[in-house]
Amino acid sequence: MNKKYLIIIFTAVFVISVGLGFLAGKSVMDDMPKFDRNHVYAAEKDEDKKVSGDVVKIVPGTKIIYEYYYPADEETEIVEESAPYFMLGLTFKELQQNYDMWQIEYFSADKVVMKRNVYGEREQKYIVGIKDGYVAVFYDIGTDEELVREITNIFAGALPKEEREKLKNGIKVVGENNLIGILQDYSS
Repeated sequence: MNKKYLIIIFTAVFVISVGLGFLAGKSVMDDMPKFDRNHVYAAEKDEDKKVSGDVVKIVPGTKIIYEYYYPADEETEIVEESAPYFMLGLTFKELQQNYDMWQIEYFSADKVVMKRNVYGEREQKYIVGIKDGYVAVFYDIGTDEELVREITNIFAGALPKEEREKLKNGIKVVGENNLIGILQDYSS
């Protein structure tokens, strides 16, 4: 009879343990983020992902979010814009190859998040816009005052309509290297 009670107690403890383990596992799984197959996560950098049979690409409605992290200041500056025409059609792999100085944190047809560490003091901020019909660079001094740095020889009328609209609104740029990159993209 003693043996019978031990078997019943052991079975009850086993059943309760399995039940509690199942509930704990379900709770942990419910708290985990749900992965959306409509975008590429940073861990999937080695190949272009497909959504509904199509490779995910940057489209005119894609928001590009640049995150500039300053380790010395422990601050992050975020600049957001619509996808420039020279990024349209790029896949994750192509974006990574063309912008190898950036870490691609998130990639989907809706949004791309690119992060970059900027060492040293915070860099100068600029606004790329239009002045006298040409692409121009202004110092971003945080006021409505217009302080021209340079007027390029890039005729704004030759650019696609979407890019002219972005330039009319002003494209914010942080740092000399990023400014050079944008101006090179517009001149090509």
